[in-house]
Amino acid sequence: MLGAIVFPRNLTTNDQRPLVIREAVGDDAPALLEFLEVIAADTTCITFEPGEFSMTEEQEREFLDDARSTANHLYLVAVVGDTIAGCLTFGGGKYRRNRHTGFFGVSVRREFWSLGIGTALLAGLLDWARHGGIVRKIDLYVRTDNHRAIALYERMGFVREGTKRMDLIVDGHAHDSHLMGLVL
Repeated sequence: MLGAIVFPRNLTTNDQRPLVIREAVGDDAPALLEFLEVIAADTTCITFEPGEFSMTEEQEREFLDDARSTANHLYLVAVVGDTIAGCLTFGGGKYRRNRHTGFFGVSVRREFWSLGIGTALLAGLLDWARHGGIVRKIDLYVRTDNHRAIALYERMGFVREGTKRMDLIVDGHAHDSHLMGLVL
């Protein structure tokens, strides 16, 4: 259990399939590595391309275990049936002066887009942060042309704080990203 928030959360997708939001565990490492390879092919809005994510299964397992044992880190997975449909990672600062803030990233498999999974993952993060007693500000980067994601973040209370020019280059074209933040 993290703070006062209990995972797993048993929910349903927008099309009424069972959805479980839970903390990732070390045994999720192989499925998460496969998930990351799939989403790298699904979208150009993340930082890596197919074949570039270079963690081994053991490194991923250690990363997951570290997230579970660090009070201001969180790694959530969204599971539909036996499939990891989405994930969210949050990492807070490691020093007293910055441990109250951190960045998150969220990804959902294309086949599960528009089913409320990103919203459910983000709601889990916000509840965890609000009740955990440590995190007081959450930040993210989002490509300026990712309008659906920006709309989700704005619905959840995030505001644009700046723009990072040429954040990503995809197929030879530069893309800017907004820095968005939410003070809890």
